Amino acid sequence: MKNILIKIDRKRNCFKDKLKQKLGNLSPTAKLNGILIVMLFYAVMTLIMLLKAFDKNERAIAIKHIEPAPLIDAPIKLVPEKDTLLTENFK
Repeated sequence: MKNILIKIDRKRNCFKDKLKQKLGNLSPTAKLNGILIVMLFYAVMTLIMLLKAFDKNERAIAIKHIEPAPLIDAPIKLVPEKDTLLTENFK
C-alpha cells in the first residue's frame, strides 16, 4: 500500500511540474484569457442548474424529503450492568 502511495505521489508531482512549466511560459494575456474562459464556463453551468431548479416541467429536479426515524418504544438503559460504583461491596 505504501508503494502505491509513493508512486501516486511521484506521478502527481511530475504532472504538477510539467503543468507549472507549460503555464509559466504563457503570456499574461493568455493566462487572463484562460481564467476568463473557465469563469465563463462556471457561470453558464451555474445558470443552467438554477434554471433547472426552477423549471416546472417533468424534467425538473425531483426533491425527496427525508422521512423521520421511527421512535423506539423500548426503555433506554443508561447505566451499564457491571458498574463498580453501584455495587454493594463498595461501602
